[in-house]
Amino acid sequence: MSSSPFAVDDRIPPRGRRLRVISAAGHAVACRAERPRRVSGNGKQPVASVVMAEPMGISLPNLHDAILERVEIAWETGVATIGFERVPGATFVLTARGLLDFSMPRRQDWGPSVCVNSARVQRNDAGDVLLTIEMQSGDTISVVAERLDAPPYVEVS
Repeated sequence: MSSSPFAVDDRIPPRGRRLRVISAAGHAVACRAERPRRVSGNGKQPVASVVMAEPMGISLPNLHDAILERVEIAWETGVATIGFERVPGATFVLTARGLLDFSMPRRQDWGPSVCVNSARVQRNDAGDVLLTIEMQSGDTISVVAERLDAPPYVEVS
């Protein structure tokens, strides 16, 4: 197991295509896919190399069709934890720290669903993080916090 602060999965694109690797600190890092460096018993194993590190602000993986598994709020510490299952067996957890506002209606205007339609994150004028999760039920979960923590992930572009 590598001690790299970046996560890379098996969706490495062909040589020359770019990746976006997100560090544990929430910064995007541009990467370049390279030719496989070795051959295993069942074929080639792709690799990626980090070629440039430049903070691009807060970013999220594509959470479309992810299952919302749990929401926990620790009132005393002001921490909200939101857990998703992106693919079977692969969880993704967002942690909002310094929680200022949280809204989670469950009206299900579009019908019942536990799946995410879209998610986005941005900053307001005060520098707080605004997390918006639109569910496929038509409901929108809104979180305002001082900070948003997320594990590293890879998106192929």
